[in-house]
Amino acid sequence: MKIARLVEVDYQEFLKALRTAKAAGAAISPDEKAAWAKEVAARAVKAEAFRLMARDRFGAEELAILNGAAPWDGLFAWNPESHACVRFEVSEG
Repeated sequence: MKIARLVEVDYQEFLKALRTAKAAGAAISPDEKAAWAKEVAARAVKAEAFRLMARDRFGAEELAILNGAAPWDGLFAWNPESHACVRFEVSEG
């Protein structure tokens, strides 16, 4: 059985990874509707459920998918005011 969870990550390190991904064209936000829908489908993630959990638990409203090397590959949510940042992970349980 697969288990989805939110994993806290270092906010400052995430910002560095986000800047790097944006510079390389490897960051996708929900504003990029077609690219976002394609990437969400390819990764088979429940982005809306993640957004709701991240907002409720951490106040994290901003979302992005980073296409990069581990650990900075995946779906992330963050809150610039509180510096909370979480990654969506799915594992076998």
